[in-house]
Amino acid sequence: MAACYGFLAYTIFTFSDALMKLAGTSQVPKMQALTIMGLSATLSVIIFCAARGRLKYLKNKKPKIELLRSLLMTALVFLGFFAVINLPLAIFYTGIFATPMLTSVMAAIFLKEKLPMKKAIAILFGFAGVLIAIDPLSIDTASGKSLSYLALAACPLIAATTVLLTRIEVRTETPESLTLYPYVIRVIIFAPFCLWSYAPIGINEWLYVIGAGTFNAISYMLLSFALKNANAATVVPFQYTQLITGSAIGYVLWSDKLSLNLIIGASIIIASGLFMVFKAQKKPTAEPLPEI
Repeated sequence: MAACYGFLAYTIFTFSDALMKLAGTSQVPKMQALTIMGLSATLSVIIFCAARGRLKYLKNKKPKIELLRSLLMTALVFLGFFAVINLPLAIFYTGIFATPMLTSVMAAIFLKEKLPMKKAIAILFGFAGVLIAIDPLSIDTASGKSLSYLALAACPLIAATTVLLTRIEVRTETPESLTLYPYVIRVIIFAPFCLWSYAPIGINEWLYVIGAGTFNAISYMLLSFALKNANAATVVPFQYTQLITGSAIGYVLWSDKLSLNLIIGASIIIASGLFMVFKAQKKPTAEPLPEI
């Protein structure tokens, strides 16, 4: 069942990103889209908790750390939104796949965790895969996409930082709390900008932004269920299905095609990531998430 939750979570994440891309490439003002997505996600979490009688679990016990984490996740969403609307989904996910590797490196530096030689070599191969897949030397700076690639490059670094902060919080916070507050902070930050850029939007655009936010919240909650019932080595490999799902959606909606560089680089990244996951499976598992 945990494997099903994991597969569903990452699949719905991909559909959320596709809807976000549709919203971002429509006539909806960008800040307005981000605000509505944050609101729909916030309401989805609250309704879900109310339906299960778990509203009391929304309280956070480490507000300072959660505020920092939520601010970083807001920056991540902003940069990710900018990247995903300007780049093919397959390239976007290939860049995001660098997150686990960066997390391991940062954990070794800041948390003094051990970084075995085999894992370090796998990380180097993974980073090489990212360079092969994205092929930075071939980026056409005249096309205006160079900023999108810079935004994508920043995403794994910010995401890895939020992972480390989550690891600090997860022993005292509930999945509901960890899911809710980044959405709330996102709305608080983005909403004021709507005063300068608000515009009426059509039914399709409403479906895009509400769907993106709702699917995003559902994905995070499904992922929490999955990690509650199984270790990360069982769940995390399903993240790599996003490349397949994202490529299929990108081809259908935007006629995106996979380059040979992308296929080779993504294969190296996935092999490196799976090696790291299954090596971690041999170690003692971390303290489980609070019961849902």
